[in-house]
Parts: sequence; C-alpha cells; structure tokens
Amino acid sequence: MFFNSSINIEGNQVISDAKRVWKQRPDLHSRIWILLWIIASSIVIIIVSSNRPIVRYDEEIEVLVNAMNIISNVLVSGIPIFLLSGIIFGTSTARRHTIVSQEAGMNSRETFLRNLIKVYTLTLGLCISLSIALFLEPVIFGIRFREPTGTGFFIYFLPVLVSTCVVALILVTFGILLVTITDDIIISTLVGSVLTISVEIIVWWNSTTGGLGLRYLSPFYFTKVLAGRLAGYDPPNDYLFTRYFDFDIPLSSILVILGIFGIIAFTILFGSFKIFQYNSSRWTTKKDGSDDLGTWESIPVLSKEQLTNKRKMKIRRGVLVVLVASLLIGMTITTEYSTTTLIEQTTHILYESPENGEEILLGEWYVFSCEIVPTQLGLDNYLRYRIDIENWANSPEHIEFYYNMVNMSSADFQNLNETEQRDLLYHRSLVRPEGGYMHGIFAAWHDGPYAFAMKAFSSENETQIGSLYCSIELKQTAK
Repeated sequence: MFFNSSINIEGNQVISDAKRVWKQRPDLHSRIWILLWIIASSIVIIIVSSNRPIVRYDEEIEVLVNAMNIISNVLVSGIPIFLLSGIIFGTSTARRHTIVSQEAGMNSRETFLRNLIKVYTLTLGLCISLSIALFLEPVIFGIRFREPTGTGFFIYFLPVLVSTCVVALILVTFGILLVTITDDIIISTLVGSVLTISVEIIVWWNSTTGGLGLRYLSPFYFTKVLAGRLAGYDPPNDYLFTRYFDFDIPLSSILVILGIFGIIAFTILFGSFKIFQYNSSRWTTKKDGSDDLGTWESIPVLSKEQLTNKRKMKIRRGVLVVLVASLLIGMTITTEYSTTTLIEQTTHILYESPENGEEILLGEWYVFSCEIVPTQLGLDNYLRYRIDIENWANSPEHIEFYYNMVNMSSADFQNLNETEQRDLLYHRSLVRPEGGYMHGIFAAWHDGPYAFAMKAFSSENETQIGSLYCSIELKQTAK
C-alpha cells in the first residue's frame, strides 16, 4: 500500500515537473510543432515515393522526370505546405510569440515579417532536402542508364530545385492567407489541401482538352513543365516533351505566368498582413496563477466585443469555405464548357465521302493524304477514321479488309511492296449481307506526313472483280 502511494506521488511529481518545464520553456512548443511537421511531411513523401510511376532510367533526363513526379505530388497533397504556414501563424504558440513580441515593443509589421521569414526558410529547407535526396537516389542505388547521353544527370539539379522552390513559395504564401483568415491551423490546412487536390482532380479529369488552361493553376503540371523548360530539354519532337512533362508550353509563356503569380503573391501578402494586424490586436492571454505566461485563450468572461469578434471569426471561416466550394464548382462547370468549345475548335475534317458513299473497287489500294493542322495550345493531335459499308453492290459474300493510318506520305506508302503495306495495317474479315464498319484512333505525336490506306478484296480470290460502296471519314481532333 505504501509502495503504491509512493509511486503515485512520484508520478504526480513527474507530471507536475513536466508541466512546469512546459510553461517555462515556450520554445519547446515551437520545436515540437516543427517536429510534427517534419514527421507529417516525411510520411507524405514516403507514400508518394512508394506509389510513383515506374522509372525506366533510359536517359539522364529521366532523373529529372522522376524527381518532378514525386515533388509535384508532394506539393499537390498540400500537407507539407499548408501545415507549415498554419504552425507559424495559426497555433497558440505562434499567437503567444506574437503577443510577447508586441509587449516587448515590436510592431505588427516586424512580427509578421519574422514569421514570414520562418515560413519561407523552412519551405526552402524542405525543397532543398527533397531535391538533394531524389538526386542522390541514383547514386546510392548505382543506377545505370540504358542510353546515356554523356551529359550526367546533376546538370538537372538546379532546374528541379528552382522550379520546386518557386511553386512551393507561391503555395505557402497562399497558405498564409488561409491561416490568417481562419486563425486556425486545422481549418487552414484542410481547406488548402482540399483545394489543391480538388484542382488536380478537375485538371486530371479533363487533362486532354478542357483541363489545359487549368494546368497553369495545377502545382502538379506547372512544376513539371517549369523544370523541363528551365532544364533546356529540347527533344527531336514535341511528343517526347509531352510524354515526360504532360504538356508543352514555351518558356516565354511560363515567365509571363510566373510574373502574374508574383503579383498575386505580393497582393496576398499585403492582404494577409492586414488580417494579421486585425487578429493580433484581438488576441489575449491569461495567467496561470504565477508570473509565467500560459497558453493563449480567450478571457473566461467574454465581453460583448469579444462575442462579436468570435461571431465574425465564424463568419469569416464560413465565407472562406463557401468561396472555395464555389471556386471548385465554377472550375468544374467552366472546364466542361471549355471542353465542348475546344473540341469543336480543334476538330478538322481531313476527308469525307459523299452522302451515299463512294465506290470501292476490290483489289485496289485507296490512299488518302492527311494534312495535319498544326498543334493548338500545346494539345496532342489524334487522327480518327471510320469506314461504313453502305452498299455491298456486286461484291462476294466474304470480304477481307486492310486499313489504318500510317506515319508516312501517300507516295512513300505506295512505293512499298504488297507485304510491307499489309504489315502496317489492321486486318478484318466481313461476311455479307451483314452491315459492317471499321473505326480507330491514331495518335499523331510525331512530326511528318500521315496517310490513310485501305484495301478490300475477296477472301476466296484476291483477283476477283467487284465493288462495294463505303462512307469514309477522316478527321483530326484533340481528344
């Protein structure tokens, strides 16, 4: 009995000592928050890295591609960015530091700038650490490139670091606005993460057409294409750049967009500072019975002014949630509308048969040149074809069809021998009197001429004379 009492007394003494140290060492609060941020960021990075696309490491450029795939997904998750801004500006520890600083004679501008420097410094530290780790990975695991260019892959480190830092600083600036509006670390982190993830989902859903314009707002896409352009990657055809970085945009356009983002960021900082001034003037502290400053909280007996401030804060948080929801809904609707419009603008009929079809002689090759309209807005081009049998006429019961798009001129195709020609095409057998059609889509990612080739003949005798009527439609689309 006495032994148990002694244990209880000693346990209570330990807890009491811990509380006293906690109150006397407010610097520990900040360190614990930063430790939690490091742990949370590490978990996100590990999850993203374990679910990244397979890396082939054919060339050195794929080290950059792999790094940007991981970094862009980490930024999209929002947790490392918005949690950090919330820790520096939205915790009780942050409020207490602000109050102590202001009581010591520091004005709100200086306090805000100190917090801003902390956020930016830690953000840059995260970007630098992550970039270094991703570039050390090939060294640690002894990666050998299948088709090395001889340039080495560390030349891509600076583009990766710069693009990561630029986008991360823009995002954390937006995070500062969220936490100053809500004055709450949890709400600001949730709202920021939901917003970036939702934007990414909307862009991904419409990634081929309508989502193109929104890619500039997507940390995932913009970070990758910025790194690609800063690296000076200039492949022999646009397809390779799009394959690595998802879409193509000139460096000059990227700089214009960055300039716009910079102006927005400075505007956000000014607005955040004004809200910070308003918030800090209404923060209060309490004493815990000693001369040590306790944690921040409202005065127990709320005055009329404090109740009004509390209602205003709830309204601000509610308005923010409504605005974010409205923004996402608006983006979805706008994207769907722009998708329809853009599909119409980027659809070009390359060839179309007369209304009742055209006569196709058995045993004859029909080759159509497809003059592609230049790529618009960085979109990928696709060639689509459809062949409908309108009338079997005097054709035999069994017909063999060869057909497809080819990445060569019509003259080059006709110069091939019969075997070479057929090897490039699809083959299908049709039986009369069934109606039939053939269709397909061809990704026109490579430069150069394209042509559509088709041939029909009797299954029993390739030299048999006959004909049938087909409607042929060839068109270029962006989706």
